[in-house]
Amino acid sequence: EQPCHLFYLLLAEPATRTELIAHLKRRGILSVFHYQPLHASAMGRKFGGRPGDCPVAEHVAERLLRLALDLNPYRDEAWHGLIRCLDSRVDYSDDAVDRLLEVCDEAVAKNRGEWRHWHTRGFVRESEARRKQLGGREEEARNAWRGAVEDFEKATQLEPERALCWDALAMCHLSQCPPSYLLDPTGDSITRALECAEKAVALERKDPGFLFTRARILLFLGTAMVNQGLDGDLLLARADADYRSILRLRGEHHAAMLGSCSARGQLASCRAVRGIEVWEEYRQILVDLENLA
Repeated sequence: EQPCHLFYLLLAEPATRTELIAHLKRRGILSVFHYQPLHASAMGRKFGGRPGDCPVAEHVAERLLRLALDLNPYRDEAWHGLIRCLDSRVDYSDDAVDRLLEVCDEAVAKNRGEWRHWHTRGFVRESEARRKQLGGREEEARNAWRGAVEDFEKATQLEPERALCWDALAMCHLSQCPPSYLLDPTGDSITRALECAEKAVALERKDPGFLFTRARILLFLGTAMVNQGLDGDLLLARADADYRSILRLRGEHHAAMLGSCSARGQLASCRAVRGIEVWEEYRQILVDLENLA
């Protein structure tokens, strides 16, 4: 196989590039931006970079156009790389996400047995669902959520031993749950979220990311049960145990410590209602919170 992966064009003016992209799209040919000056990137700006620092690089970047170069249109690596490239450029406007979904659809169609294509499209649909939800387009959001779940489920079917797939499906189900004070603890979304998170942790017991997902779900569900006058002690205790495991694996981890404090706070409140002395527990929680500040 040839080792090249792209071919680039340097146009005379930015407007010419825009016109060419539209021209190629009308003919079913994918073309994308390829280069972003590093000083103007998000990381570059953190280190003091500013637009105008490198005018030549900026002018060239405005005129560069990337064309995918792959002799085998069924090559999974090429499609996966192209999706990632597009995703890094997406501003998550309707047009940008629609174009990204088109490429994801093409990738899935080329090889329906490649889990990464389903997994990636699930994330794109998840982002689409959130955007439409924020815009008040509830019916469109529900359809996008449904599509995201189906994609993540397909990924788990293709790679049932891959914890990453189960974790993504767990978070997708969790994202569809209402606030904890409105949550039905026996509802389908929260039940499926916990089941999928359990599978991810069972496959990768020492991965802090998968533990964190399960801890979030346990804390959310335990809090919902407490809000409804049910016994959520066991779930809250398990959430705290997961957060503490993350701290042992990762050391300093602000989000994990905050989660642990939340779980212990809920537990202490439940015990206080039953007349159990909890001042020492509250004191330790305050100490931990002060250490986070």
